[in-house]
Amino acid sequence: MSPAVRLRLPGIIRVILGLWLLLGSFIGDFGTVASKSSDVILGFFLCFLSIHLSIPTEETRWMNLLTGLIGIAAIIAPWVFSYSDNGSATTNNVIVGILIVLVSAWGYLTARSNSNATA
Repeated sequence: MSPAVRLRLPGIIRVILGLWLLLGSFIGDFGTVASKSSDVILGFFLCFLSIHLSIPTEETRWMNLLTGLIGIAAIIAPWVFSYSDNGSATTNNVIVGILIVLVSAWGYLTARSNSNATA
C-alpha cells in the first residue's frame, strides 16, 4: 500500500462509519427519536472531520483524537440519552463507536509515524 493511501485510509473509513451513523438507524428502521438524533449529529461531525482528515495536514494528528472522542460519545450515547433499552440501537452505537475509536487510533499512529519520518 502506498504511503499516500495509508495516510488517507483511516479518514475514508471514518467517513463510511459516519455515514452509517447518519443513515443506519433510518435504513434499518431501529431506534427512537433520541437515538436517531444523536446518531445524526455525531455522524455529521464525524463525516465533516473525516473528510478533512482524508487530506493529511499538520493538524491531522490532534484531529484524530477528536474523532476518537466522537467514537466514545457514540458508545455512551445510549445511556446518556436513555435509549439503552433499545437493543439494536445500543448495539449499533457501541459497535460503530468502537470501530471509530480503533480507526482514530490507527490514524493517529499513522500520522505520528509519518511526521516522525519527515522530521
